[in-house]
Amino acid sequence: MQRNEQSRALAQRQYYPDFNVAFQRFQNYQANDGFGAYVAMSIPFAFWTKPKYDAGVQEAAAAVSVARAQQHTLENMTRFQINDLLAKLRATDQSGHVVPHHHLCHRPSRAWNRRASGIVRAKQGFWSLIDTQRAWRGFQLEYFTALVDRQHRLAELEQVVGITLDRQS
Repeated sequence: MQRNEQSRALAQRQYYPDFNVAFQRFQNYQANDGFGAYVAMSIPFAFWTKPKYDAGVQEAAAAVSVARAQQHTLENMTRFQINDLLAKLRATDQSGHVVPHHHLCHRPSRAWNRRASGIVRAKQGFWSLIDTQRAWRGFQLEYFTALVDRQHRLAELEQVVGITLDRQS
């Protein structure tokens, strides 16, 4: 945007005439006093070139407007990404899957063994034990998938914001 602003300022300076000053020394061998000098000053400015300068200024002003619109679009996209990722993080946190449960992080030892032995003792069969264990593993998979999902969204948020967020929670 600064570059376009400077281009516009330079385009507006085209309206001013360019001054040209020249000095030249010469020697005339035919005359008694054969040395001389002259000073010339020219101001090259033509009124018929004004439309060309007008077009340059308009082009530079349009480039400034485009740069501002691009900056505004980028700001809006960044805000949208931040709000979207925050909403996804809140949804993950509120789903209850991310709240750490101590008994989910480790394989249930005593309680599981008692339940499994109770199932076998109750003669419900080996397949019931397998189904229960499969359901338990599925629940653990969902839990850890939710944790990974949350960390992934947190990393995306860090990338958009540009700072490291606290990953302790």
